[in-house]
Amino acid sequence: MSTRQPRSFQNAVNESGYPLQLKLEDLINEKSMEHNWYVLVKEHHWLNSSTGDEGFIDLILGSHSLPKTKLVIECKKYSDNWIFLIPNKNPSATRESKIFAGFYENSLIVNDWRKTLIRPETYESSFCVSATKDSRTLEKISGELLLSLESLAIEESKLTMDHGNGILSALFYLPIIITTAKLYICLFDPGNINLDNGEISESEIKPVNFIRFNKNLATSLKDHKSNKDYYSKDSLVRTNLENDRTVFIVQSESILGFLKEFFWNNL
Repeated sequence: MSTRQPRSFQNAVNESGYPLQLKLEDLINEKSMEHNWYVLVKEHHWLNSSTGDEGFIDLILGSHSLPKTKLVIECKKYSDNWIFLIPNKNPSATRESKIFAGFYENSLIVNDWRKTLIRPETYESSFCVSATKDSRTLEKISGELLLSLESLAIEESKLTMDHGNGILSALFYLPIIITTAKLYICLFDPGNINLDNGEISESEIKPVNFIRFNKNLATSLKDHKSNKDYYSKDSLVRTNLENDRTVFIVQSESILGFLKEFFWNNL
């Protein structure tokens, strides 16, 4: 009768995903002068008072050129292919995103999501398929990351507010998932979906280095309503638009290229 051999200590360490996080931290700091970003803190504990959720943010990046902006990063080790569906045979890349802002207004700390333009331009998708059908969906990972980001923003707003004169400079946060999974887009015409079996009859698969994952992910705070007259026409439309979130998904080998291109304009 054979006995199962215990896995090696090194295998146990590698499967944890921590080596990826440590490598990214080292690489980002080593090349900091090339892309203007650096690891500000790591393994930052967060607690969401609204939901009771808590955890640790893997990496928080600060910037030499954008001192009020932070990148909130979740590192994910997956031996997998993530395929993002785009129901358009000739899609255009976009710069439109949402960023989380914290500021001081009318004697109150205000935190909300707002539309903005961010480089690099990428494709955008609301649907991700895992080739291995991992039960831990990208929606769940993104939702936890967004909760951690909001909690961080609230914490930092309270820490940095100047109580003497009631001034809080605007602070901005963007969620990013860095993964070892290979990223692909699946381009197709919705007209080529068969109603009898729900399958796509013809598509084009292309690799990408990073992509915007745009999803109706409800978090504890809403976005900034820049057009109240339009939103007031339909509360369901308003709620749906408010809950849209943008999470950047970056293939781990492309992180330096992503950071070099990153820039955003406040609308």
